[in-house]
Amino acid sequence: MEWQSVTAFCVLAFFIVFILTFKDNVGRLIDRIKSVSQAGISFTGSQEPREENSTGWSFSEVMAQPITATELSRENLIKSRLDDFKTDEERITALTRSLAVTRIAHEFSEIANNIFGTQLNLLNHISSAPDAVSMRYANAQFEDAKTKFPELHENRNTEGWLAYLRHNELIITDGERVDLTQHGKDFLKYLIDTRKNYFRYG
Repeated sequence: MEWQSVTAFCVLAFFIVFILTFKDNVGRLIDRIKSVSQAGISFTGSQEPREENSTGWSFSEVMAQPITATELSRENLIKSRLDDFKTDEERITALTRSLAVTRIAHEFSEIANNIFGTQLNLLNHISSAPDAVSMRYANAQFEDAKTKFPELHENRNTEGWLAYLRHNELIITDGERVDLTQHGKDFLKYLIDTRKNYFRYG
């Protein structure tokens, strides 16, 4: 009985060390759980394309959006700092630049949370290659992803696997080659700058 207690203690200690060491990775994996059944755990990523509002928002629609007390406080701070600009043109230009930077950071953050590890590996490989990669290479990478993560990719094909990257303007394809866009290059730089270029499941 004593050796069984020692073994149980060692297993428990190893489990605790594992969780503490890889808690961020485990947390990100838990976030991707789609369902749990007797057959096992199914994981997924939120890679469904979102419809964009092509007509834009009116002023009343923008102001009708829900706002928190923190956001309202930041809005008032921004208003007070707008007095430092001399003209309305300067104010509009500065606000437009700030909004563009903020929107891109938000988009990149969402992509970073939803991109599969194999998709990110493809982006990193293209960024280090002297030229665009062949579609044959992309097909091989997808087949490898399908073998390693069948619960995620068994119902996909290469086109579906690349669709998320194309929809978010990270890559461009011409039927025979796959290359990074400037948006894709900036996304990889964002991951490095924000220390988010870590291993991802999928």
